[in-house]
Amino acid sequence: MTEVLRPLASETVAIVGVGGTGSHVLDFVCKAKVKEIHIFDDDDYDEETPRRSPGPPATGDARYKVTRHADRYAALHDLIVPHPERIGEDNAERLTPFDTVFLCSGGSGRFKSKILDVCMRSGALLIDVGMAAYVSGRETINAMVRVTTLTRENHDHAGRIGLHESGTDPATRNLQTVELNALNAALAVIQWKQFRGVYRDIKHEMHCVYDVQANCLSNRYTSRSRN
Repeated sequence: MTEVLRPLASETVAIVGVGGTGSHVLDFVCKAKVKEIHIFDDDDYDEETPRRSPGPPATGDARYKVTRHADRYAALHDLIVPHPERIGEDNAERLTPFDTVFLCSGGSGRFKSKILDVCMRSGALLIDVGMAAYVSGRETINAMVRVTTLTRENHDHAGRIGLHESGTDPATRNLQTVELNALNAALAVIQWKQFRGVYRDIKHEMHCVYDVQANCLSNRYTSRSRN
């Protein structure tokens, strides 16, 4: 291991939701030399899963996508722990042991508020990803992808993760394309590595948005220094 990657060696990482964006986060994180990766999702592995995930379809007969993903990435990381359960308000405390939590699952504001509370109390780095996609008047897809990072010391911008939203509109899910999911995941993992001192960081941003129609990446929260 090179010295620059050493800060990741003791990391225990949780990925909540391994659908379109979460599966790409797993793909990137499992290639880092972290200590453990735990993946949480109670969805079945169905015919739509390979269309939103990196690489070819996962083989095997396991019912849950977390189990299939853990099996297929076992050759790259020897400690990926699948949890076929949905993290919600009632069991968010399950995230207490982790150093970093990637929140890649849509949900209500109350759901996100509970996870935020757990992570801020435990001191975990919380990285929330989001995507909005819709068909514009010209019958083309417009979309925005977002990465918002919160720490115990810096979470005044927590409202940007949709604490007051009711959840994702199911009608927009089929518009989310795999390349945007991959971009969303890449931005989240880059942010994580900046926080851990792997990548150089002079902006110290904690909230970035990519706008497809403008082909523009903007930083919208930079008023703090890293701790």
